[in-house]
Amino acid sequence: MGLTFCYTMYIMKKGDVMSNTVNDAIKDGIADDVCAMANDDIWNVIHAIADDYGIDKLPYCKDNDTFIDTLISLKVADLGI
Repeated sequence: MGLTFCYTMYIMKKGDVMSNTVNDAIKDGIADDVCAMANDDIWNVIHAIADDYGIDKLPYCKDNDTFIDTLISLKVADLGI
């Protein structure tokens, strides 16, 4: 009897980006850097968003996690992953 291979196939839709370990490692590194920046002072994150991406990208809230998530998503989008 021959070999039988079973695997799951993922059919991507137009515009989908497949995740891989390299992209996940880059995202984790960005998240670690931003969290370390926020641990020093949340104003570092706020100034990074305003200086690098423009004041219009600042979220209208007082929640520190929202500022952190916004900066992470902007940096990841900047890399195209």
